[in-house]
Amino acid sequence: MLRGATVTKLSSVKTEASLVKHYEVGVDSQIDQLHMEAAIYQSKSTLGTSTKLDENTGIYQPVREPQTIQGFEMLVDYTLPSGQVLGATYSHVEGKN
Repeated sequence: MLRGATVTKLSSVKTEASLVKHYEVGVDSQIDQLHMEAAIYQSKSTLGTSTKLDENTGIYQPVREPQTIQGFEMLVDYTLPSGQVLGATYSHVEGKN
């Protein structure tokens, strides 16, 4: 996020670390030739980072604001008698500032 920086020394840039609370839970199961996995997760930060266009300069500036990201993932594999494995995955992620 330093592309729009207008300082002459990097030490002049004021930064603050983003502390993130992340929660995730998942399951894994095997039934004969069928293997399944699923997980859900959520990450929250009071200092997430996004960008906003400064209309006066035309430069996108970093904006610190609360951010939440959540989603889920699923995986299914099936082993055929020949030993080949057919698999499918799906994931969904959404975030809000």
